[in-house]
Amino acid sequence: MGIAPVGFEVDRTLPVRLQQDNPIYAGLIQQMDDAVGVVLAKLHELGLDENTIIVFTSDNGGVSSGDAYATSNYPLRGGKGRQWEGGIRVPLFIDFPGNTLKGDSCVVPVTGADLYPTFLDMAGIPLMPGQHQDGVSLLPLLQGKSIPERALYWHYPHYGNQGGEPSSIIRQGDWKLIHYYEDGRDELYNLRIDETESEPLNVQYPEKVEFLSKKLSVWLTEVGARYPEPDPQYNPAAEALYKKKDSRKNDENLGSYPQEAVRQRFQA
Repeated sequence: MGIAPVGFEVDRTLPVRLQQDNPIYAGLIQQMDDAVGVVLAKLHELGLDENTIIVFTSDNGGVSSGDAYATSNYPLRGGKGRQWEGGIRVPLFIDFPGNTLKGDSCVVPVTGADLYPTFLDMAGIPLMPGQHQDGVSLLPLLQGKSIPERALYWHYPHYGNQGGEPSSIIRQGDWKLIHYYEDGRDELYNLRIDETESEPLNVQYPEKVEFLSKKLSVWLTEVGARYPEPDPQYNPAAEALYKKKDSRKNDENLGSYPQEAVRQRFQA
């Protein structure tokens, strides 16, 4: 799978790829890059770029665990389906007619839910808050202005084949809190000082944990979030025995880690 001396390490639930040294994945990225260039060139040739909003983004981070272990998001932790920044931080490029800030970048955190109101705003159509309650228009940011500070939320109440755990997330400013449903624990990080999310700050900032935890709980209630429930067929002894047997097999073939082969503690 990899050519680096140390290609993988286990991060809580699954091995994670540490290096971007997958030549097949690199070829796919180059092919996609070329294809995007072809589309942009044709838009320009036809004059359609003067009336087209162009967005390049992703719905998740690169797959560093599970599936084909295709890439690495280092120094960000995790990847697709995981609760850390490697799983939820993605590229976002936007170009549009009248863009005067081409090539500039913005560090304000935004989400995919912001795209719909942004498109409405760009098209001169009144916003429809009832249809985009979780999103705001990004047009002010794209014009070099600002938007009101807000918290961002994620809700992932199930397991995933890339190693994700049932959890919910709140980010406000540089602070990020992850709540886990298996055991009710929280992890607090400050992304400005620890982008890799390597050391939780719960002990140092208990008041921040309490504040963000309450705010996350209020949001989950407001949106009518569904929660995972304990699986009545879960058997911790059987899981421990299976993992012990599978650890030897997993050392030989990282791609064969069958996470779904045993009953998990919670069901969605």
